[in-house]
Amino acid sequence: MAEPLNHELQRQLRELALLRDEDIDTSDIPEVTDWSRATRPSQPEASYAEKDYDIRAVANAVLKSAWDRGLEVTNMSLNKLVFFVLERALVERNVWLTKARLEAWDHGPVFREIYTHSKKFGEQPVTELIKAYSVHQRRFLDVPTQLDEETAADIKAVTDKLAHFPAARLRALSHSKDSAWDWVYNASQKTSAGMVISPVMILASARRRSVTRGRR
Repeated sequence: MAEPLNHELQRQLRELALLRDEDIDTSDIPEVTDWSRATRPSQPEASYAEKDYDIRAVANAVLKSAWDRGLEVTNMSLNKLVFFVLERALVERNVWLTKARLEAWDHGPVFREIYTHSKKFGEQPVTELIKAYSVHQRRFLDVPTQLDEETAADIKAVTDKLAHFPAARLRALSHSKDSAWDWVYNASQKTSAGMVISPVMILASARRRSVTRGRR
């Protein structure tokens, strides 16, 4: 009996299944009858630009934006708001803002860097900015916030629209049917809290729904 595919292969197959036929690069596998020299086709190139913002910097900007409005944000709310900022930037501007790993947890999309720092607040509002631990200096340091104007505008748009919602409402929005979280977490062979939500899945799911663009 064949062994089940590991999670990474399952994720890649799900991503490929979500692509339209015209989005799949088959230039390296023209039709042939002799497969003796066949090679594995390359994975389709990402159709989005990438930035390397520290996800903690994005989270801190979200916190400041919410605080400026007199709003309180919990750990769960913060993770969801940051996710919606990244979703908006990807869908509206075709830009993925970070190299941080986005995971599908029970309560929705989560960044470990945000969750780990903010879990000490439990279900209470987060009252301090996230810092980064320096192994060299053996202490926590401020995270530089150097975001471009477009990203700052995305953060403002998301906090204006969503930051006043309670955490449970934001969780429900991230759990909606055909969301990227739904596709990953509710896959037929669910594994663990470490399941990755990729930009490819977010783009594909956005064809059917988008919280940040107002279509629900």
